[in-house]
Amino acid sequence: MKRAAQLLVVLVVCTSGHAWALGRADVAALNAGHLALRELRVEDAARASAALLARLPTDPDVLSLAAQVDFHQGRYAQAVERLEASLAGRAPRTGDEGDPRAWLLELFRSTRDATASFVEARSDDGRYIIRHAPGRDRHLVPYVLRALEGSDAAMQDELGIRLPGPIRVEILPNADELAKVSTLTEEAIATTGTIALCKWDKLMVTSPRALLRGYPWMDTIAHEFVHLALSRASHDHAPVWFQEGMAKFLERRWREPEAIEHLHPAALGLLVRAVRERGLLPFDRIHPSIALLPSQEDAALAFAQVSTFVARFHTAYGKAGIQAAIARMAEGEDARVALAGVASVSW
Repeated sequence: MKRAAQLLVVLVVCTSGHAWALGRADVAALNAGHLALRELRVEDAARASAALLARLPTDPDVLSLAAQVDFHQGRYAQAVERLEASLAGRAPRTGDEGDPRAWLLELFRSTRDATASFVEARSDDGRYIIRHAPGRDRHLVPYVLRALEGSDAAMQDELGIRLPGPIRVEILPNADELAKVSTLTEEAIATTGTIALCKWDKLMVTSPRALLRGYPWMDTIAHEFVHLALSRASHDHAPVWFQEGMAKFLERRWREPEAIEHLHPAALGLLVRAVRERGLLPFDRIHPSIALLPSQEDAALAFAQVSTFVARFHTAYGKAGIQAAIARMAEGEDARVALAGVASVSW
C-alpha cells in the first residue's frame, strides 16, 4: 500500500522532460499539489489542481494531477477520462519506467467498473456518503451511519481532528470485488483474511453477507475510520505498525466511553506464545501492510503486538501524549523518535 501511495503521487513533472512546457510557477504549483495529495491534504490538492486546469486545461501533467484528485474524491469516470487524455497528450518515453500513469489507469478503470452500478445514500447533512451494490446491502446503511457518527465523535476526542468531509464508504459485495478496487490481490486477501481497507481518502468494506457467519463489520468500519483520521492528522506520515496499532486499539471507541485495551483471548494466546518462544515480529516486518504477511496467524500476532504497544503508551501518556506524537509525525519526525520524545525515554 505504501508503494501504491508513492506511485499515485509521484512527481512526474521534474523527471519527465516535459517541464519545459510549463512555467516555473506552474511547476511549483504542480509539485505542491502532488505533495498535498501525498500528505492527504486533498482539499489543498484540489485547489491547486483547479487553478492549474483553469490556465492549462490540456497539459498532460496537469491532467494527471487532476485525475488523481478526482479519484481521491470519488469521481472515477472523470478520473479515467483525464488520465486517458494525459497519456494521449504525452505517451511514456524510453527511460520513463517510473511513470505510473498506465498502472494508475488500470486501477482507475477497475474501480470505475466495479462501482458503476452502485447506489448512493447520504446522511441528512451530507457529511457521510455510503455507496453499495443494489439490493440487500441497502439495509446496512443506517447501521453504517451509526458507526460513522460514533467514530467521527470518538476520533475528534481521541486524536483531536475533525475530518473535513464528506466521508465516503464503499461496501463491496465480496473479497473479489475488494481486490478490484485496491492494490491487494485476491490471494493476499484470502491469506490474511483482509476484509476492509482505508485508502485514497475513503473506506472500503466487504459486505457481511459475503461471509457465511458474517463478521463484526461495524467495528471494522470504525477500525478503518481510525486509519482515515490518523492518516489525515499525521499527513500520512504514520508508519503501518503505528497505524494498525491505533486502529486496533480504538476500533471499539465509537461505542465505549473510553479507549481500553481489548485483546481477544486467541490473540492473547498468540502473543504469550510468541514472547515465550522469542517469536515476536519486528515492527518493520509489518511494512508495507499487515495484509501482505504470509499467514492469518502472523497477521493476528502483528495486530496483538502493535495494539498492546499503543494501549500501554496510551495508559502511560494519555490521549494528549498520542496527539503530541502524531503532531510530531505530521512535521516529518520518525514515529519512533516522536513517541520516544513524548515519553522522554529512548525508543
